[in-house]
Amino acid sequence: MTTETVIRARREAIATLIQQVGSIVSTDGVTRASLNGIEHALASLAQQESLFTLEDFPPSNDANGMALYELNREPGDGITLYLVVIRPDNSTKPHDHTTWAAIAAVKGEETNRVYAREDDGAIPGCATLKLVRTVTVQPGTSVSFLPEDIHSIHGNGVDLIRHLHLYGRPLDRLTGRVGYDVEAGTVVSYNMNFMTPAIVCQGAVAPLAKP
Repeated sequence: MTTETVIRARREAIATLIQQVGSIVSTDGVTRASLNGIEHALASLAQQESLFTLEDFPPSNDANGMALYELNREPGDGITLYLVVIRPDNSTKPHDHTTWAAIAAVKGEETNRVYAREDDGAIPGCATLKLVRTVTVQPGTSVSFLPEDIHSIHGNGVDLIRHLHLYGRPLDRLTGRVGYDVEAGTVVSYNMNFMTPAIVCQGAVAPLAKP
């Protein structure tokens, strides 16, 4: 059972992260360079695995589901932190965020495939992507994205994946972001078509998952 000491430590660690990131953004804006600082701060929090146990943050009961725990949302739908728990055989369609984002691993590993869009967007509903790099996010290796960047996530290994995702705005407010089908060459609303988390819990202390 989670103790008050762990709960307090989690809240304090999250508050420290949000203060650090807010300072970076207000001082330097959002650039590739400033995102490196945000990655470093998020990775430092992710190293504290005891604050993000499977006891407090269990996976979805749906084998294909994603457990998405909201740990912090700043006023005015500002900087938002999530813990994402997925099974290693899960993956996502390529998508953008329309805000900056960073991912750091608590446990487990995933491959992030980063794409560039090659077409000019002149044909509605159609898009052509080119794979430009891959990044394996695991303890010690993080990744970050500018609002227009496109990536997909692919779980690896056997361990349940527990990764911290940090965004400039909360996911449910990012209604303009899009998802891509690389093989079909199509593009659609990501939130409407692919965003199907099994659990969304608010607060630094998550309740148990429900069936």
